[in-house]
Amino acid sequence: MPTLYDTVPYPTLPSPTTHPDTLATLGRLFGLAVAPLERCRVLEVGCGDGGNLIPMAHDLPGSAFVGIDLAERPIAHGRDRAAALGLRNLDLRALDLRQMPADAGAFDYIIAHGVYAWVPADVQEALLALIRRHLAPHGLALVSYALYPGAHLFRMLREMMLFHIRGIEDPRHRAAQARALLHLLHDAQTEDTAYAHVIAEKLHRFSTVPDEYLTHDILNEHYAPCTFLDFVEHARAHDLRYLADADYFSMHPGGLPGAVRTHLQALEETPLLLEQYLDFMRGRSFRRSLLCHAEAAVQTPHPAAMDALYFAAPVETPSADAGTPAAVATLRGLRGHSIQTGHALTQAVARHLGDQWPRRVPFGELLDVARPHHDDAGTSADALLRVLLLGLYRDGFLQAHTYAPPLTLTPGDRPEASRVARHAAEASAVVPNLHHQPVTLGEDDRDLLPYLDGTRDRAALEAATGFTPDEQDALLARLARQALLLA
Repeated sequence: MPTLYDTVPYPTLPSPTTHPDTLATLGRLFGLAVAPLERCRVLEVGCGDGGNLIPMAHDLPGSAFVGIDLAERPIAHGRDRAAALGLRNLDLRALDLRQMPADAGAFDYIIAHGVYAWVPADVQEALLALIRRHLAPHGLALVSYALYPGAHLFRMLREMMLFHIRGIEDPRHRAAQARALLHLLHDAQTEDTAYAHVIAEKLHRFSTVPDEYLTHDILNEHYAPCTFLDFVEHARAHDLRYLADADYFSMHPGGLPGAVRTHLQALEETPLLLEQYLDFMRGRSFRRSLLCHAEAAVQTPHPAAMDALYFAAPVETPSADAGTPAAVATLRGLRGHSIQTGHALTQAVARHLGDQWPRRVPFGELLDVARPHHDDAGTSADALLRVLLLGLYRDGFLQAHTYAPPLTLTPGDRPEASRVARHAAEASAVVPNLHHQPVTLGEDDRDLLPYLDGTRDRAALEAATGFTPDEQDALLARLARQALLLA
């Protein structure tokens, strides 16, 4: 029987927080013997047309990927895309998760992104039971869900929209009328009130998303947000343990005012309760929680885990404020997170990450950068670097990874772009990069990308595209910085 997702397909894009690399990194940090990305089994529940799984399967050919979804039309489309890329390690199935075969085997990583809060209660139960049944002993599952307190605002608007579109059957007409109501609510605000700010913020957000988002994420028949602790208890009832948030920074009070952090110190011995209060403080409306088996041996994150990881950050050095000592540098990393430091070793490591961005840099390379600036006789350079990197990761300044894709920052004579990106560019300006992120191409980028198959030198590229060598250099430099060019 056709579903709403057959009638209004939901466009799926690569989501970096769902990549096995994200799960494996946090698993290692918490002491789990996670499966290597190069040889693992991955299941995605609610995979849609495979837009998230296909780039993974392409870039990790030694691993096996399975995707299931109730809607047949998106699955058929995904199979066509996989076949065009010649993927033999991806199996997409039109299947109700409640009917997952018992002999499907164990998976090292299970992804359920955008499912839990948008299905009936019995399907929520079946989803967690599936994870418990099919998760490998040292495996990790990612489950995302709508979250209170932030979801209260979505729910308020949803209820008004559903009232306004009652009696309308056509999904496109429903979405259009839901938008119309939001504009009307915005235009009705004549005073600077909290309500007016909420309406303005949601109008801005919904103006940038397609109708499919409104149809499935807001106007869906089922919308069941929960609190973080409610989700943790539900998982526990299925013998699953909450391990971490996919965004490690969000588990800590970094970024909050000092007085608030002082108040929260009393909760450090009860980390789950601390996370619940952080949700309250930040008004979170969405979470990506990692689950493992309840009996899995988990340890407190330790700096020693840094040795096997790679690190990346788009570090910039803004102009110094007047009065700042010359030896003190302001360094801006991910999401605008800044640090001020006069520590030469920290400055050297951070600047090297900025120079290498978006390349993921191994611990050993950073240690080579750090050693000439090490002047602490009481602590070794490697021990100091481990503590520094774990702290910067916790504070959201940099990324940590178990896997480094083979990208290049210096295009050669015969530049080559990711094959899956070249294929995607034939139908869309949004393509997956080697970091499993969606990248929106400019018109010239999209014209050049299909020809970057590694067989053409610069003269052949000019003959095929009309771009001069100087124009090619500018375009290739941009594509390299978008993590689209292979080494």
